[in-house]
Amino acid sequence: MNLISPEDLADRLLCRVREMAVTRGITVGKFGPETDLLTAGILDSMGFVELLMVMETEYGYRIDLAEADPVQFSTIEGLCDLALSQSDQWLGEPC
Repeated sequence: MNLISPEDLADRLLCRVREMAVTRGITVGKFGPETDLLTAGILDSMGFVELLMVMETEYGYRIDLAEADPVQFSTIEGLCDLALSQSDQWLGEPC
């Protein structure tokens, strides 16, 4: 697993989400780790699945959604917190 700080993980995921939106032709304004990506229309269900795959394949974090509150995984901040809380190898505090 790649050890990465919570802030760095959140920054990388924000960049990836922005790239995913542009690829899909979605114009996004300013958004941050606490933005609800689904409600804001930045990600759809397929984009969400793609983001989960990125977290697992690129960063080594597999999120068990069965143990998560849906409110948690609709934001970058929540996804980071879930990934780090379900992992035994992480640096620092949650996002």
